[in-house]
Amino acid sequence: WSKAAEPMGFTSRSRCWGRITRLRAKNPDESLEQVLSKRQELLEQYGRKEFEKYNNSFSKAHELLKNEITAEPVLIRLAKELYRLIAIKDEYQVAKFHIERSKELVNGYGEKYSNLNFYLAPPLLSFIKDQKTQRPKKFKLPSYIALPIFYLLGSLKFLRGSPLDVMKYSKDRKLALKHQEIFFNELNNISHLPEGKRLSSVTNLLLRSEKVKGFGPVRESSFNEFLNSGP
Repeated sequence: WSKAAEPMGFTSRSRCWGRITRLRAKNPDESLEQVLSKRQELLEQYGRKEFEKYNNSFSKAHELLKNEITAEPVLIRLAKELYRLIAIKDEYQVAKFHIERSKELVNGYGEKYSNLNFYLAPPLLSFIKDQKTQRPKKFKLPSYIALPIFYLLGSLKFLRGSPLDVMKYSKDRKLALKHQEIFFNELNNISHLPEGKRLSSVTNLLLRSEKVKGFGPVRESSFNEFLNSGP
């Protein structure tokens, strides 16, 4: 599903809210403890398996860099990137976002559920392309159709990653999982380097990985750059 949603009459406010959220996420004054605490809290809601994977991964990374000089800024970046890789914005997460955003519009701004519309690109209909962008076409769905689907998806998040998770076979999900796999493999390889060389190697890995952004062809292109710039 696409993340895009256009609550009727609240387009500008919605975009402003998104910009504020991104600015808060990039607060340069956050300490390592604050960064970890915030992401651990989010991952507890995301899923227990992902929460444990994050904690274990960061603990290993912290051990990896414990004797490196001035490692904390890199550890902060690493904590953020590990979260980004593990908390994949899949269909279950997007459904949760839409539900929370809808509640905020209704409770915070007095909007009615009947006035909310969502523009979505369902994975099962991804073969239908927009003529201008050649990306999967987005369909306008009223709230009385979209919200029940979101609640259903939210109730099925326990399927995430299992053989019954049909969503994991989408192109975007496969790419996200491959990105995660390569990142962890390279991080493991760095652990075999002598101390003194680990910090620069982790920094280089982060520089490459952080550039993998966007959706569809944009993300695929940045992911290929990540692959081609590897060790």
